[in-house]
Amino acid sequence: MTVRAQQVVVTLAAVLWIGGTLVGTGVVAGGGVESQGGGLFSDSATLIAPQGPAFSIWSVIYLGLAGYVVWQWLPPVADSRWARATRLPAAAAIALNGLWLLVVFAGWVWLSVVVMLGIVVSLGLVLRATSGLPRQGLGADVWVSATFGLYLAGSAWPPAPTSRPGWWVSAWTRTARPPPGSPSGCWPSSWSWLSGC
Repeated sequence: MTVRAQQVVVTLAAVLWIGGTLVGTGVVAGGGVESQGGGLFSDSATLIAPQGPAFSIWSVIYLGLAGYVVWQWLPPVADSRWARATRLPAAAAIALNGLWLLVVFAGWVWLSVVVMLGIVVSLGLVLRATSGLPRQGLGADVWVSATFGLYLAGSAWPPAPTSRPGWWVSAWTRTARPPPGSPSGCWPSSWSWLSGC
């Protein structure tokens, strides 16, 4: 694939990401992901769900993703090894972020797990592609290493906003059929306290 084709793929991925973000945050169509899945994606879904301020890391990540899209178009780096090595997996990670928001907004909670796995794999490929490359400069450090490193941390680390261990616990305790005599919708196990049952 030519450099220009790769650049276009990244840009199209960014369009999907922006569209998904506008829908998922409620800017378009109202609502937002926090109200989907019975509230499983809100910051109060479980006792281990991250509180509102923890989500501020995504402002930094999104700024970094936007910076990457612009950076990979710059003439000095357009044909660089770092840009060529990262464009396709980065495009996948960017597009899947928007897709994840759309899937969650549609209420397809379990499908969101598949999309999240795709995001983690794509981010791993981005970082693996650069692991053996010589340092290119501050731009690559910021827009590739720092941005996608934070993105991976935000997606894969358990307490992070999009890894959603909270909705997994909550989904289990709310949807599992409780034995007779237990509180409705709550499974009386060691996990129950996590969802406030």
